[in-house]
Amino acid sequence: MRSFLNILDMETGHEIRLAEFGFAASLPSFTEDGIVFRRDGRWWKICTDRGMIAPWDGEIPTAAHDLTLRFTSELSDGIGYCELVRCGQVLVRFMGSPDSIGSAPISPDGKKLVFFGYPNKEFG
Repeated sequence: MRSFLNILDMETGHEIRLAEFGFAASLPSFTEDGIVFRRDGRWWKICTDRGMIAPWDGEIPTAAHDLTLRFTSELSDGIGYCELVRCGQVLVRFMGSPDSIGSAPISPDGKKLVFFGYPNKEFG
């Protein structure tokens, strides 16, 4: 299964596909200088300014956030239609899994949101 790593600019609502992986990945979280994610039981980091991916053995970031991942369909093979909601407002709709967001899905500056999923515009 492929994984699409997306970033949502929360100020403009613009979605950016940062990467398309030819493997299943989950739990993306921001660090100070990149994004970490889980693949095959290991943590990896993508450096956002260079685009390099390398194994990650640092501390997995956690940050308080007020996001809710709400499913609007039944899960099929662990995937379903979902919405990321903040303070009652839907930020983005996509096809995803319970592991579409990690423990620090919002950037340290509070302006970006990272998630794994298929953007809504791609499936209807």
